[in-house]
Amino acid sequence: MRRYLLFCGACYYARGGWVDFLSASDDKEELIALGTKLVEGEGDENYYWWQVVDVESLAIVASHSGAFDSEYLCYFADAIKP
Repeated sequence: MRRYLLFCGACYYARGGWVDFLSASDDKEELIALGTKLVEGEGDENYYWWQVVDVESLAIVASHSGAFDSEYLCYFADAIKP
């Protein structure tokens, strides 16, 4: 098993868990670079966030989460009101 796992997702599409798993490597920097490229729009899907997990320590060792714009936040807040 590889030491590091990359999980990526889109802010509007909560898949969760292993469904968000994208890649594995023994090189953490390789996965950080891949995650960065994906949130910058390279690839087939629109990713908003990524996390690199160390399988030995079970810790998130690197992550990125994009910023919401205020229009999106208003839409989201209205959508989840009880």
